Amino acid sequence: MVFRLTAVDFDVRTDSWRTPVSVMPVGPGDSVLVGREGDLPVGIDPVDPGVSRRALTVTVEAAQWELEVTNSNHGWIHPWGQRPTWVESNTTVRKRWPRIGVLLVGNRDDLHHWVLLESDSDPSEWRTRPVEPANPTPYPPGTQVKVATTGLTRAQLEAVHVVFAKHLAWPPVIASEPMLLEAAARKLGIAPTAVTDRLKQAQNRAYALGPHRQTGVMSPEFVYVLAGAGYLPVPKFFDPLAPDG
Repeated sequence: MVFRLTAVDFDVRTDSWRTPVSVMPVGPGDSVLVGREGDLPVGIDPVDPGVSRRALTVTVEAAQWELEVTNSNHGWIHPWGQRPTWVESNTTVRKRWPRIGVLLVGNRDDLHHWVLLESDSDPSEWRTRPVEPANPTPYPPGTQVKVATTGLTRAQLEAVHVVFAKHLAWPPVIASEPMLLEAAARKLGIAPTAVTDRLKQAQNRAYALGPHRQTGVMSPEFVYVLAGAGYLPVPKFFDPLAPDG
């Protein structure tokens, strides 16, 4: 099983990812200090004093990631395909998910400092592992369609990926908004009502998975449910050389 940590900045001015500061392969039992003076450096090129010297500690376990946030400006934890959560400094969070982005908040508005946690396992594997007690396609670039993903038709998957491309992006995208139905319809070559029908069918599949808050088809809530249940393909590992799309 492969685990990898990547420190990379998103340049707000150019709307693009910079060359990663550092990429580190890790394994179960490893603990990595992240920050301006960490084993995995963040906020050093250019220097951002708003990122703590010891901003984050990532401990890799067989069934989960343990994230101890110590950044003085706090941070966001954003599992792929899920809603991001704000995490105060001196907080420890445990997550079971193969793609997690940690945004360490600094003083710069033009750069977002991310730490990407990636594993080559499928989400279903994380859900079933025992946890030891602690101490020409419309898919976005980098999306890997797996045969094991079932429950939605290809047409439904396409509609979900086009409308909610930013919510399903990897690395994560800040302040995501769904694509308008008219624009999605033009991209898919179908009528807006057909897009709505496909989204409703996918939403009904999410409702069938269990009770959750019911919303309109333009809300990402049902997409989070589908991703969490393993019905959406997990993106490939971040490749800084891949073209933006």
